[in-house]
Amino acid sequence: MSNPIDLYRLEFEKRRYNNNIDTSFTQFGVTPQIDTPTLPTVDEFFQYYTELFYLIPKEGDINSHQYLIEQSSAYVDQQQQLEEITALQEEISELRKQLLETRTDALNTIADVLDATNLNLPPLPEIPNLEIPSSFAVNIDTTTTNPQEEKTKREKRQERRAARRQRREERRNN
Repeated sequence: MSNPIDLYRLEFEKRRYNNNIDTSFTQFGVTPQIDTPTLPTVDEFFQYYTELFYLIPKEGDINSHQYLIEQSSAYVDQQQQLEEITALQEEISELRKQLLETRTDALNTIADVLDATNLNLPPLPEIPNLEIPSSFAVNIDTTTTNPQEEKTKREKRQERRAARRQRREERRNN
């Protein structure tokens, strides 16, 4: 009267066991929830900044307006912008000089042609020799902490000036 019973044993290899069976404890406790502070939005930040503006010290290594300016300037790479502004101002000065020279040459040519035609015209007034400043007076603090970096900026500026002079001479020769 005994009935035979078939027994089957299900086994996993060690590496397959960890993939198929969850061995973490999930039933015995509640995981603690970490309260993370919410950061203010950009609009809220500037609202706080406006409210605290006069309470923030002007100068200081940290927590000051000076610190904010230095950090923001480093982020937007203000030094490179100042170099570009200076280079563009120098180029504007050079172009103004060229324009004045061109106008003066044109007026002198007109005066020479009128003199050569022997028309009885009243003499033209003398054209004054105007001095054009070689650079603009801009009060921007461009101090750097690395003298080697300053040297390379100076060299770059000299290279740009030399290239501009060369282009000007090529234009004159053509």
